[in-house]
This record gives sequence, C-alpha cells and structure tokens, in this order.
Amino acid sequence: MFGFLNHSRSRAAGRRLGFALTVVAGGLWFSPARADEIHVGDIELEIDGGKLVTHNGRYFESAFTTLISGTPSVYRSTSPGFDSAPGLLVYDPEGDNPQQIGFNVLGPLLYWDGAELTSPQVGLGLDLTWAFETLRVTGTNGPVTPGFSLGGATEANGTFHEHFTFEIADNAALGAYGVLLELTPAGSSTFSTSDPFLIVFNRGLGAEQFEAGVDAMVHLTAVPEPSSVALAGLGVAGVLAAGWRRRRRAAGRNSTATEIAG
Repeated sequence: MFGFLNHSRSRAAGRRLGFALTVVAGGLWFSPARADEIHVGDIELEIDGGKLVTHNGRYFESAFTTLISGTPSVYRSTSPGFDSAPGLLVYDPEGDNPQQIGFNVLGPLLYWDGAELTSPQVGLGLDLTWAFETLRVTGTNGPVTPGFSLGGATEANGTFHEHFTFEIADNAALGAYGVLLELTPAGSSTFSTSDPFLIVFNRGLGAEQFEAGVDAMVHLTAVPEPSSVALAGLGVAGVLAAGWRRRRRAAGRNSTATEIAG
C-alpha cells in the first residue's frame, strides 16, 4: 500500500525563503525566524491552503536510547514531538467541540535488521502513548489503523505542542523501526488530512547501518528525499540541504546515532 504515497524535508514549492538561511539540526530543517517558537527536533506543523502540513519535512529520525526498568522493561523515546507557531488552532478549552488534531497509522511496523527490510519479531509492538491513550503498531497492522485525538491548542495564542511517548520492549532486536503516520482533523477542525510522514527509530545500530535503513524505508513508502526539494525550485538552500544527508552519512560512519532532543 506504500507505493502511491508521496513524506520529509520538503516545503511547498515556491515558498519564499527571503534572506533566512536554512539550518540543519538533527536531520530536520528550521528557519532561524521561527527558532524561538519551535523546539529543535520537533515536527513543525502549519496549515497551508486548508491542509495540515509537516512544514519541516516528511521523514524524521529518533532513537531508543533510554531504558526504563520495570515489568516489562522498555526502551523509550519522546522525540520527535509536534510543535507549531502561534495561531495554528483556535484556543477553546471550555468548548464542547474545540479544534483538535488526531492521527492514523498507515500500515504495519517497518523493520530494518541492519542489512535488509524484513518482518519484525512476532508479537513485538511499538507503542504510541499520549495521556491515557495507547496505540500499538506491530508487523501485522492493516493498511490504516485509526488513532485518536492529540488534543487542541496548548497555549492561549493557538500554539499546538504535544509529544507521544514511543516505547518498544527491551528485548527488541537491534535495528531500525519505522512507523508511517498521517495527521487528521478532530473536533471542529476543518483542515484536511496531512500527507503521510515517516518516523524511524534507531535501536542500537551504527550510524551507517541506520541511515541505510532510513533510506530503505523512505524508498518503500515513497516519501520525498531532500533532493526532491531542490528539484522543486527552492534555490540554493534546497540544493545545500539535498547534499547534507550525503555528507552526514559520510561523517557518521564511525559514530553512533543519537536521540534527537524533544
């Protein structure tokens, strides 16, 4: 079901860049003009032409590096979160049907074992938890698994800023784990559903192996590579960003992937 999908780091073709330089941070793009509003590493949301969009890309990287002991023990990440500039939603905490953002999971849990895409362990699930709601993504999820509402504006100025807790069992095999999502209108929101976007988590791979897994999942789900952005006519900044991933892979051959700060 992935072949028709068109999600990372693209901005709408023709968006004015002005004199701001594109800053590469943790695999994502950010404009300095918004740096004081958006947490570095978060998925930046905006509404463009009536559609909810992930402004800074269509694929994102994170890592399971925090072990939470318990019964059962799990590896946890809270990155990336979802963040916006002021004015994304109408703040209405007392309303019966306020503007909200929901999500769906598109397809099963993706797994890269360090060499190839394959099925994850039987019974293994990646848990997406927000407040008291949890959705588990496994290797057998259907084409669309309905999610739930992530709530509305978190500030009176209309800012939306929320984080999932992502968890996977501590005995999960080393590898890269990917989940394909879409954001949807909920409550009284009238914007249309976002394009699919991919989040890939590193569980113990070296940087080169992890990046190979990200590339394989990007190709499988057909979310755009940074080179697509350059081709879309975003000028010099887009060209630089397209080359950044290749430089990052070369520079990271002897390092390990680290968790993006949320």
